[in-house]
Amino acid sequence: MVEKKGLGKAIGHAFLWFGIAIVLFPLYIALVATTHTFDVLIGSTPLWFGGEFFSKLELQERAKISKAVIEMLEKNGVLEGLSETNQISLF
Repeated sequence: MVEKKGLGKAIGHAFLWFGIAIVLFPLYIALVATTHTFDVLIGSTPLWFGGEFFSKLELQERAKISKAVIEMLEKNGVLEGLSETNQISLF
């Protein structure tokens, strides 16, 4: 078996990361676009989120993502401080 060493290994990893970026970037843009109004998106697509999500339910509905993605985000601590629903607590 032939193993790549040094520069060959680095170039291989660079191509893999480039491929991952090409796949994930459109998904990121779609998620960002769901947080903006149509008027903002007419000129050019912003690269950062607009507005805030008030609950995990709102995030799931506006971004049109599955429950599995919400669970993954929760597991990684991305959704800390976000309530489950839009209900306002009185206490």
